[in-house]
Amino acid sequence: MDYKPGKANLVADTLSHKGELAATATQPQSSFFERIREGMNHDAQAKQLLEMANKGKTWRFWIDDGLIRARRGCLFVPRWGNLRKEIMHKCYDSLWAAHPGVRSTMALVECAYYWPCMLDDIELYVKTCLIVDLVEKRVMIKIWNLHLKWEKIQEGVCTQSGVFRWLG
Repeated sequence: MDYKPGKANLVADTLSHKGELAATATQPQSSFFERIREGMNHDAQAKQLLEMANKGKTWRFWIDDGLIRARRGCLFVPRWGNLRKEIMHKCYDSLWAAHPGVRSTMALVECAYYWPCMLDDIELYVKTCLIVDLVEKRVMIKIWNLHLKWEKIQEGVCTQSGVFRWLG
């Protein structure tokens, strides 16, 4: 491995391309489109939106190749099966996402998808993440252990001669 200073190093690391990777990974695949089309037959809200869009009663939603599109061309995801959970998993749990938190996950999801109360679903998904919960518990245990050690240190006293002596 050779060191190349500053602008001479033209090969960027993976983390510097995280945004590009996120943009490509959040784009739906063709089999996913088929599952969304199938889900629209089972979701009452999706059926209602399809009907309104076909009659021209809404300007916020339109039909594109049998799929409902919302603002900025985002794909409407019906409440059926695990469609929404799969999207949140891709944008939160995948290796490139690395558990980014509610705001960042929301930003990644809303680039390509839309469904009502999306923020509420994402907040619930992030709050119930077992990995983050485990990491937070480990951090809290370490903080508590440091606190106990500090209390132990405080149990000692300085004598009048300035020598530290343990009381316990």
